[in-house]
Amino acid sequence: MSVVRPLRRRKRRSLVVLARVYALFLVLVVVLLGAAAYAFVTSPSLRAKHVSVAPTAHVTATEIRAAAAIDPETNVWLLNTGAVARRIERIPYVDRAAVVRAFPATVRLDVSERRDWACVAAGSARAAVDTSARVLHAGCSPSLPLLRSPHSVLRAGSSISDRVGQQLMRDQARLAATIAPHVLGFDRFGSLEGALTSGVVVRFGSDRDLEAKAALVGPILDTAGAHAHRVRSVDLRAPATPVVGY
Repeated sequence: MSVVRPLRRRKRRSLVVLARVYALFLVLVVVLLGAAAYAFVTSPSLRAKHVSVAPTAHVTATEIRAAAAIDPETNVWLLNTGAVARRIERIPYVDRAAVVRAFPATVRLDVSERRDWACVAAGSARAAVDTSARVLHAGCSPSLPLLRSPHSVLRAGSSISDRVGQQLMRDQARLAATIAPHVLGFDRFGSLEGALTSGVVVRFGSDRDLEAKAALVGPILDTAGAHAHRVRSVDLRAPATPVVGY
């Protein structure tokens, strides 16, 4: 009565054969996947031969392509788009950059641009900045409001980071909706003062209640009536008792 043992041996052999077939199948799948991956990576039809980019008002397509530094031999679908976008965003005038891929091998670089907002003066140096305090370029348009910040570093692509420069940026933004001074800075005593396009100097003192102080300027000049052109200064350091200088 020993017929059971041969059946067990046959079952073991069958399992071993199945395991070997399965292992062989897995090896074949891995080899095929590796071959497919190699073909994908090295395929000439997927290389970044075509990069499209539209120039902006201040940045040329050539500058954007150079900053992107996309190797034409790189596979488009293995491209590190985040790194490319960050390189483009180092251009002073670039605000945001997006890298868009299209099948089979097209790359489009979309760029949004920063805008001149104010002119920062540090000694004899001047530079245009945007609302985020990014330095855009040396030199300024005379139409921009001038912020006198003697210790600011005016290097294109950097940001205004000194205390005085940052405070002037904030104060100018607060005043823009009311009197929008053409020149803003601090006097030798550390008091905030600005000059209007008409030449009238407005002495604010501290920037506490700055919007409320600025709102007094218009009515004060209106009160001067026919003599408004003779007003040289408006002192709001004590806003309850403003002083008009002629």
